[in-house]
Order: sequence, then structure tokens, then C-alpha cells
Amino acid sequence: MLGFRGIDLVSLIGIFASPCAVSSYTMARQMDSDYELSAGTVVFTTMLSCFTLFCWIYFLKESGFF
Repeated sequence: MLGFRGIDLVSLIGIFASPCAVSSYTMARQMDSDYELSAGTVVFTTMLSCFTLFCWIYFLKESGFF
């Protein structure tokens, strides 16, 4: 659709469909921010990314982008 195929498309999926970094919790804790929210975000996005990565790859594979 936008001209992305192969390794470029896989790289974009990996970047935008991956969960938050675990280091964000440590950084929030050290900077006296809302570390509980950061921990919840890491857990939520990690659980959700298992399904979203599968769905994106399946959809793109079935539509012929890979």
C-alpha cells in the first residue's frame, strides 16, 4: 500500500507493535514519576503485543504483503 515490502515491512511491525521497554519502569522509579503506572503499562502492552503481533503478521501474510 505505501510501498513497504519484505524486510522494511517486518522492521516497521517490530518497531510499532512491540511492547513498552522494561527500562521505562526503572527510569520512572529513579525520576520520582508514577512508576506504578509505568509498571502497569509494561505488563499490559507485553500481554497485548502477543496477540497484536500475531494478528498483524497473519493479516499481512494472508493479504500477500510478505
